[in-house]
Amino acid sequence: MRPVTLRTVIFGLVAAAVFAATAFAETKPAQKGPMEKPAEAQQQPAPAMPPAPVPTKTETLNFDTWTVTCQEFVEPKPKKVCFAQMRVTQSPSGQLVLLWTIGYRDDGQLETLLRVPTGVAIRQAIDLKIGAGAVRKLEYATCEPAFCTATSQLDAAQLKELVAAETIQFVVYGSNGQNLKLDLPIKGADKAFAALKRS
Repeated sequence: MRPVTLRTVIFGLVAAAVFAATAFAETKPAQKGPMEKPAEAQQQPAPAMPPAPVPTKTETLNFDTWTVTCQEFVEPKPKKVCFAQMRVTQSPSGQLVLLWTIGYRDDGQLETLLRVPTGVAIRQAIDLKIGAGAVRKLEYATCEPAFCTATSQLDAAQLKELVAAETIQFVVYGSNGQNLKLDLPIKGADKAFAALKRS
């Protein structure tokens, strides 16, 4: 059985999520067409992922726009994995548009995973702007049939900036030219990350 890591838990939790193909279009449906993929991804099929470990205990805490989830595992060895999440859904359908997850890796480094629907312009990455700070690029790491995932590390300075900010902006570029711009409140981030440190 594979080791229990933050990424293993996140992939297991949302692998079954199905995103709307029209998530990037606010007034009209997105054009249908093949998803843009890097050349190497087109040449080799992705290997099948083994089943995710099953937690023996799950605890969930809500902090305004954030949810902190802690899961305990006994296999392959006892371990506790915690992560903070912000979910953005499309109204009125309730379909998931963006899932932002932040947690500590085994080496103590904070990692962020941003999951969005397919149909994205992979080479343009995702724009991330915290408060009035500079725009950062989140590069895509993987794409599945229903979603693509961008990953990045967060250092101490970036975490401080995130906790102090009141808003955050994401720009997701669509492969058909229809882009998704989200300006979101991030109230509760200070409490959510304090809970992560205590776990």
